Amino acid sequence: MMKKIGLTTVLCMLLLLWTIPTALAASEREPNDSSGTATAIEVNTEVTGNLSESSDKDYYRFTLTQPGTIQVRFEQPASGSSYLHLYEVDAGGGLSEFDSVTYSSNSSAPTGSFTQTTNRYRVPAGEYYILLENRSVANFSSADYTLYINYTAEPGDEYEKEYNDTSSTANQIATNTTITGNLSNSSDKDYYTFALTEPGCIQVIFEQPANGAYYVWLYEVNAAGSLDEIFSTSYLASGSSPTGSFSQASNRYRVPAGTYYVLIEHRAYSDFSNDDYTLTVNYTAEPGKGYEKEYNDASSTANQIDINTPIVGNLSDSSDKDYFKFTLSQTAEAQVKFEQPVDGNYTVRLYEVSAGGSLNQIESSTYAAESASTGTVVRTGEAHSLAGGEYYVLVEQRTYYAHSDEDYTLTILSDDPSGVSSSTYTDVNPGDWFYDAVELVTAQGLFSGTSDTEFSPNTNMTRAMFVTVLGRLAEQSGETVTGYSNTFTDVPAGQWYSDYVSWAAAKELVEGYDQSTFGTGDNITREQMAVLMIRFSDYMDIELNTSGTVRFTDMASVSDWARDGVLDAASAGLINGHEDGSFGPKDTATRAQVATVFMNFLNNYF
Repeated sequence: MMKKIGLTTVLCMLLLLWTIPTALAASEREPNDSSGTATAIEVNTEVTGNLSESSDKDYYRFTLTQPGTIQVRFEQPASGSSYLHLYEVDAGGGLSEFDSVTYSSNSSAPTGSFTQTTNRYRVPAGEYYILLENRSVANFSSADYTLYINYTAEPGDEYEKEYNDTSSTANQIATNTTITGNLSNSSDKDYYTFALTEPGCIQVIFEQPANGAYYVWLYEVNAAGSLDEIFSTSYLASGSSPTGSFSQASNRYRVPAGTYYVLIEHRAYSDFSNDDYTLTVNYTAEPGKGYEKEYNDASSTANQIDINTPIVGNLSDSSDKDYFKFTLSQTAEAQVKFEQPVDGNYTVRLYEVSAGGSLNQIESSTYAAESASTGTVVRTGEAHSLAGGEYYVLVEQRTYYAHSDEDYTLTILSDDPSGVSSSTYTDVNPGDWFYDAVELVTAQGLFSGTSDTEFSPNTNMTRAMFVTVLGRLAEQSGETVTGYSNTFTDVPAGQWYSDYVSWAAAKELVEGYDQSTFGTGDNITREQMAVLMIRFSDYMDIELNTSGTVRFTDMASVSDWARDGVLDAASAGLINGHEDGSFGPKDTATRAQVATVFMNFLNNYF
């Protein structure tokens, strides 16, 4: 006897069937002769199908929820010949072909079928189609084929994101971060862009597959918004690489702040590789006056430098010329000191400015490479008695000899009493209450200007700036500040303060707000500054005279952890209170005020 099924039960069953999602096919479902009837398939799953007749077309569609890498594996009958087309759905809903592969018959295949793979493509998230069709009536086969879409999701910023074939669609990348990409085909071009907020030194590291040949270009954006080439490097294939890849490094280039582009493309008429490469733009910020500032290839763009102050520079390539200029306030003795890498060959020239404004050579010295493999060697030119005025130094490669892009150090030694810093800072003048402090800390190499001509005395001192000064002072006593691990997410590698913050944290001179945040750009407070000076003195075994008695009207506002530090720093004469008798523990400190604290420390204890 049949059991009756109620209407409610029937409706529930229909609803259940309605809500079950359509399964993705593991085999072809006819009819699929058009994109509108394409068989929906899943990536990383083998699909079986066949061309039922020579005019048959088989469409498949699949969806990628994240950008990533795809490669199509196609196992076809040995007697058949096929076309395989790859399409993406464009913004207008149409199909845009990005690959078409021809597969011929192969009568020598031992198994009756053979496998072909497409190139590897990095593609954005979206909907994609594959079309398989017969290539030749003479070589038609209705036997089964198998189709497999190998897909790896790559959602992070550490992977190339297509389409980046032009500068306008370039991938934005971070410096000191490795990016993985590949050339999808021999005509593919990969553009990347990065911005530098400070002048500094960059080097492009390119690890390429051993079977590939590449061009790597570096461009900067000029004032008109177009791209000017900085360098172009050709990298050949290397069949002898034991690992399947090998790393190449460009020369080191000092560049101004700005926007830059890297272009990677296949080297024409050479070996093409579809395998992954990695790209890293190593960058060290150099905001201060202690470094060469490109572009200084002519006397008209020479870097203004201070006497008795070392300047670090390098020759980016064999044609690079570095011009520097300095000023003597009166007749004085001057001598060029040049510390060079042992593998470099240099010519160093000293010029005076004639009455007509041209450069007259005073001295020309040639310095050859040394036999040592690493290190530096110090060269010293002649001592000259020079009249007050403007002078130029040119550093260039010694003709026909090996080039080095390693750093050199240039110092103009002089007994000119004008000193070091006051001649170049337009915002620091004799008579300013901070003049002596700024002159001293700059001469000691503790502070750098915020530009080539400005010290910014009234700008607040940040925590990163303050720790950097402590680190530089420690270095002058032989302390090594490099090689310490960093735990702070807001202290990226390669910045001018990075090593100093890591060192100070490792030595327990500073603490972050928590384990991952240091607060690099936050202004330092007066109580923080006082505590750091005391901790630094203790670490360096410097005994401060804290026997004096000080009183501040706002001691109740000083944090408990800072109370002893504030009293000791004030008693030792490092830091003064305000005119109204308060200390202002939570007040910020300007660069001029901090320079004064370090002047007090240097003059009395260091």
